[in-house]
Amino acid sequence: MPPTFGALPTMENIPASMTFNFVMTNSNILACHVYGPNSTHYFSVNTNATSTTVSRRNGEMFAIIYWQRHATIQASGIIEQQRTAHWIRLSHDKRLVYPSDSLGKYRRRTMVVGGRTYTWTPCGNAICLHGEDTSSAGELARITRANNQVTLQLAMSAFNSGFLEVSVLSTILFLSGRDID
Repeated sequence: MPPTFGALPTMENIPASMTFNFVMTNSNILACHVYGPNSTHYFSVNTNATSTTVSRRNGEMFAIIYWQRHATIQASGIIEQQRTAHWIRLSHDKRLVYPSDSLGKYRRRTMVVGGRTYTWTPCGNAICLHGEDTSSAGELARITRANNQVTLQLAMSAFNSGFLEVSVLSTILFLSGRDID
């Protein structure tokens, strides 16, 4: 069962950001539509017994997650097919992070985008993306969940650098309730 979150935190520390809402069917991130600013439809997420597909608004499938013993992910032009555990891997220290809310315990996860390493970590009532070097310092993205709504807030700089797709895929994986290791 996917984790639940408290009230949506503000994005005060991301001065310019874009908000993307995951409108779910039956409280399931694996069956949803993703809408951005001005209620513009960006993605559709559909799942069957063995896989989840993510399609752009024009219907073109751009990513697929295969739910098998070791889940795999592939995204056209972004991620070559690989285990989800390799793409968004546990941090080297495998340290558990215990936020002070209903997220429970989560491990920090890292991913490499454009040759640089980024870390997803629980922060308050959210899961936040930060760069690990000074050129990408600061909060780049934030995932929150309240009631039947999942929200991804993405810094404009991250959006302009092509982080929308990887952030949407990360959101789906984190909140899927499936084993991604």
